[in-house]
Amino acid sequence: MIILSGFVIFVAFTGYSGAYTNWKPIILTFSVLASMAFLGHMYVAKKLLDATRFTQRDMAISWWDVYTDPIRKEIQDRFSCCGYLYYGDLPVASNFCLDTDVEVVTRYDISVKNPADVQRNDSYRNHFGTANSVSDDSYPGGGATQDQAQAPANQAPANQAPANQAPANQAPANPVQPPNDGGDNGVDNGVDDGGDDGMDDGGDNGGWMKKRAEEDHSYLRKRQAQNQNQQQEVKVEDLKISQAPGCKDFLVPMIKSKLKFSYILNYALCIIYLVAIGLSLYYWQNMRKEKEFDEFA
Repeated sequence: MIILSGFVIFVAFTGYSGAYTNWKPIILTFSVLASMAFLGHMYVAKKLLDATRFTQRDMAISWWDVYTDPIRKEIQDRFSCCGYLYYGDLPVASNFCLDTDVEVVTRYDISVKNPADVQRNDSYRNHFGTANSVSDDSYPGGGATQDQAQAPANQAPANQAPANQAPANQAPANPVQPPNDGGDNGVDNGVDDGGDDGMDDGGDNGGWMKKRAEEDHSYLRKRQAQNQNQQQEVKVEDLKISQAPGCKDFLVPMIKSKLKFSYILNYALCIIYLVAIGLSLYYWQNMRKEKEFDEFA
């Protein structure tokens, strides 16, 4: 409408110039431009008419869904309504729509039995591996293969004998001596707990993550059971919000009344273009009858 307003001002200036100079080409130009402005104004009036006809649909899609919570609160308190179509259609807690009632009507349905199993379809876990792996983006498989690549340092290959084990046909380098209880030099230092400390943390970490996931899943089930029990105890029909109408019953008639005046006014203004086009053509024909104004004479 802003572009159309600027174009109409230009057309009016052209018509004034033609009437002031008595130059027939400008008058004909005004007739053509006025015809274009008439079509543009008819399009604007038709769009306003469509907005009036489909106010309920357009408001649900384009207006109510993008309103902020403060605007919805103001509308609900002003018209004593909740939601748009009905009390369960995107209501917000306000002075009229109580917080506890809104929480009940917006709770998930009781038919939902099992929550989603995120761990089974976790794309982040499949790409980057578990918490024990080391992420490496340079490897095509990500960090998921790092667990297999890192073998324990104190574990020998299958085809190689350990360092402290001698072959069958060779005597041990350090033969086992009987216990010596007589002196201080008989203290046995063969037991070493250091080799078992490095790798226990990784395995424990993996077990902890699995246990944590099971606990979270169990918590979700308990929480869902509590919500179902609460939903069974509190019926929506017993709440105050169930008696509240939807805000569309107040907003749609108000908007339609304002848009109705707009499209009727724009259709009425289109008559002015028809009058201006007819007068310009009539003025051009009368000017051609006089010889001094006939450029083709």
